[in-house]
Amino acid sequence: MSTAFTFSRLFPYRPAWPWQREGVVWPGSTDTLDLSKAAIHRIARPAGYRIECIAGSAWVTQDGHARDIMLEAGESYTCVRPERLLVQALEAVVLRVVLPAG
Repeated sequence: MSTAFTFSRLFPYRPAWPWQREGVVWPGSTDTLDLSKAAIHRIARPAGYRIECIAGSAWVTQDGHARDIMLEAGESYTCVRPERLLVQALEAVVLRVVLPAG
């Protein structure tokens, strides 16, 4: 009989680790998003994040911010507020989300 056991046997209902939740990536890292037309992506606490539009166009809005941002390919936006940020693809879009280091 084998005495080996697996993680899944001990924890059959694996929790979502912090780095697997929506809008959470490691500090200093880069996350690339491919969104189809009308898709929405939420970032919970985006202060310091830079959103770069690689291809397509996107609409960016942030809770408590008086203006919305339109991003086209080659443009970027750096978030200065901690409130939730929503990004909606106006067409198929590729975005790069860059976190500040440290």
